[in-house]
Amino acid sequence: MATAMDPFSMFMLTTGPSFLKNDESIINAVVRNSYLLPRFMEGKDADFLLQGGTQIQDIIYLNEDSDAEFYKSDQQDFSYRNQQVGTQWNAPWRFLKNSTSWTDHEVGLNESGSLSDRIGRFHRFKRIQRLKFMNLWTTQIHKMEDGLFATPNNGEMENGAGSLPYSLFAFMTTPNSFVVSSVGANPGLPNQGASSAAWSTVQGIAPSTTAGTAGSRWRNQQAGYGVTASDGSVAPEAFWTGMRELHSKCRFERLPRYGSFSEPTRSPSFYAVSLWGLILAESCMRNQQDAYLAGRQDPSYPAPMFHGVPFVYCSGLNGSFFCNSLADGVDLYNEAGTAHNGNTTDADHIAGPRVMAVNGQVLNLIMHRDRVFYRVPPFSPDRQPFLKVMVTDTWYNLVCQNRRELGVLNPIAAANTTDVLLPAAPTTGI
Repeated sequence: MATAMDPFSMFMLTTGPSFLKNDESIINAVVRNSYLLPRFMEGKDADFLLQGGTQIQDIIYLNEDSDAEFYKSDQQDFSYRNQQVGTQWNAPWRFLKNSTSWTDHEVGLNESGSLSDRIGRFHRFKRIQRLKFMNLWTTQIHKMEDGLFATPNNGEMENGAGSLPYSLFAFMTTPNSFVVSSVGANPGLPNQGASSAAWSTVQGIAPSTTAGTAGSRWRNQQAGYGVTASDGSVAPEAFWTGMRELHSKCRFERLPRYGSFSEPTRSPSFYAVSLWGLILAESCMRNQQDAYLAGRQDPSYPAPMFHGVPFVYCSGLNGSFFCNSLADGVDLYNEAGTAHNGNTTDADHIAGPRVMAVNGQVLNLIMHRDRVFYRVPPFSPDRQPFLKVMVTDTWYNLVCQNRRELGVLNPIAAANTTDVLLPAAPTTGI
């Protein structure tokens, strides 16, 4: 005999929970404040970015071997030689895999209760497979983004048997020493925070401090801005003077008359800075201004620039270890002065933001044309017929065609006329 249901039971059977948005809409709260990866990939010629072969390589003209001379008369004897001026660089492919998996049951039971969502009470709240793919591609991009800011590692980056792609810090190094009011020696070799397995080449070319050699041009530019050691103050003029030095060193003009034998005149594409660096740049811009440019009640500088080149906030630089100290050639530090190996802060280390001048024409993310975010068809592992696994495979590396067009602005010890205090390093966001 059927029994009538009470009103509450009827309500529970005919009414289900409701989600704010539809089943395809899921907020990704794992995204970061900024991404640098797209600047090395988007808007570039696919024929250039997509390559093949066993490794990535090219030829660069690094050293002049001149036979030019002034002569006295047409009776003068001359000697000739066959100049060899090309230098080859090479970079190994690096392989990145990722995966996601699901079972027939969790996908099937996640579907609605009938062929039409309007028939039957049971409906899908959120599509589980979309959530899994969200995790797949988010972790893939984040792994590649993290690679851009990885601590240099000779055995894993330069060595063909390694597994890590080059990071920015393999090509953009800070000096191994400073002197008061100026930047000191720059051997052009990355520091990996360890005394063993030191770098001797970068992309197969040995940097050198000897003028006139090929290796002397296989180094990035260096510039400095003064920081008063006693109180950490920075004069805005000192910062902008350092920026002028950095920009001028990283700008190269086209060869006159025979321009087809050189690259077009070009400057840095952007200045990569941490949050601390962005705060310093905006602070120096506001200093001694009698009006705000963004609006009377808006003191921000939404798109700070220098010489038409934008400052770009790179959250990956926050806390990254890429700074050498004044006297310590082993330890590696972040901008705030924390040592990579856990040592206490070196008294000789100059804390402060660095500005990295990046030319997107010479620093590129090259991918193998057969493995660009490639998706292996889903498969079922042995003895697990209801489980489906999909693997992604990407072959790529970050390569540099000309280190001379890259540069780093470093804080250096100097006496300033204090106009603005160096803002304290901000804490890490959530």
